[in-house]
Amino acid sequence: MERATHCPLQAKLLASLITKNMVERELSGDISDKAFDDNKDTVVTMPELTLQKKQRKSLALILEFALGSTAASSVPTPAFEVSKQIILAAADVTLCWNIYALYYDEDLSVENIVELLKRAGIVTSVGTVLVYTGARTTWGLADEVLNLSGIGTLVSGVIAGSSTALVGLAFLAWINNAWQQDQLLLAPIPIA
Repeated sequence: MERATHCPLQAKLLASLITKNMVERELSGDISDKAFDDNKDTVVTMPELTLQKKQRKSLALILEFALGSTAASSVPTPAFEVSKQIILAAADVTLCWNIYALYYDEDLSVENIVELLKRAGIVTSVGTVLVYTGARTTWGLADEVLNLSGIGTLVSGVIAGSSTALVGLAFLAWINNAWQQDQLLLAPIPIA
């Protein structure tokens, strides 16, 4: 009997793809909060995700986006590094958008963005965006220099993945706190 051998990298990639597909299906609504009973044509409503499950799914998203940023930034693209950083910044925004959708079970709208900015503080939000944009632009220019060596592209990938992970973890910590505060405000007040 012949045994199939798998490279550990292949196993990790397969696990990443499975996780990615599950997360995409769940976020797109293919796996909804409703389950069908096999015996009947009725719909059974399942309970809302717990905080722990939301945190785990968010961490899986962060890992997926960080690995994607690492892979994308590791490929040398001379003269297009700043453009690649813009795309990676858009991916970071998408990551935060998906984490928000996971926690609040709704898509982010203009009203929600305004509310989030009010909660975070307008000055803090604008300062964060300016610093992040400057850092991504600077990193794009540094990538042009790092493309001159093979090890430089690997370093570039690791740093890009790390920065995506840090953005995701920072947003997760903030949205987790905001969601818990919202749940306290929505909780019924017991009357004695």
